Amino acid sequence: MKQVKLRSMLVLALIAVLGAGVVLFCVRYVVRGGQWAAFSANDHAYRDGRLALGQVLDRNGVLLYDGASGSWAEDGTIRRATLHVVDDNISTSVKAAMRRRLVGFDPLTGTSAGGHKVYLTIDAELNAAALEALNGRKGAVAVYNYRTGDVLCMVSSPTFDPADPPEIRDGDSRYDGVYLNRVLSSTFAPGSVFKLVTTAAALENLDGALDRHFTCTGRLELDGGVITCPYAHGDMDLYDALARSCNCAYAQMAVELGGETLARYAEKAGLTESFTVSGISAAACRAMALQYSTPRMSFGCASTAARSPSSSRAAASRAAAKETPSCKP
Repeated sequence: MKQVKLRSMLVLALIAVLGAGVVLFCVRYVVRGGQWAAFSANDHAYRDGRLALGQVLDRNGVLLYDGASGSWAEDGTIRRATLHVVDDNISTSVKAAMRRRLVGFDPLTGTSAGGHKVYLTIDAELNAAALEALNGRKGAVAVYNYRTGDVLCMVSSPTFDPADPPEIRDGDSRYDGVYLNRVLSSTFAPGSVFKLVTTAAALENLDGALDRHFTCTGRLELDGGVITCPYAHGDMDLYDALARSCNCAYAQMAVELGGETLARYAEKAGLTESFTVSGISAAACRAMALQYSTPRMSFGCASTAARSPSSSRAAASRAAAKETPSCKP
């Protein structure tokens, strides 16, 4: 009798473990099913190593990639201009970062629906125009709507036609960094948008900043170096110095503020923070070193490094300020 009771308890324990396992599997299936379906070894989602489900389209419905046929946009310039946005050889691309959405996994029907359409905020024609403007130069172009946050243009160069990929040999300088989206994964000197940071620091740390006047002759010798402007801006107050983007005026303020203050305000402005764009991580910014040339740091031309999205965000702040009817009191 005791033996039967023991066996019964053992069977009940096994049933309980099996039930718990089924429940755990069902929960994981619902939560992680999309991730499993998007795994590159899934023959239902991949064909010959390429994603065979879903479509990628721009904001106007222009087809950039069709998974079922493996075809790309009809226009060759658009294909090259959107390579870094779409191609899964780029780690930050839609096909790489949003595979689960493209596969379109459903807990009930699996991937039988044929994948999802993913509409991007970018404008394919705008990307093509930006690539043509680069004219073969290495670099990046990013445009976004500061009101909505929509990224309208994201172009990285060098690039190639994904419908007819070239054979890239080691040491071929034409394709240096071609598998890197320079908008999201590179750092650059922020340029004159950094003047916004210097302005904020001056307003909060320099007495009578709004009452100060500067004279720009187009050239200024400071701290053993030479600061230049495209032309002589003449006499200005702080408002005019910012509006005319005068390097000489900002270099004078930077020396008075000091490198530590500028570095602190750069951090406050978010230029050294890491963040994501639609869940895609941007490159981490290198912190500003205090030994950099403080005058040049003031207008973003020292050896500082900010991510393209950070600089774009700062530029958006400047654009918003320009919409104000009058900056002066």
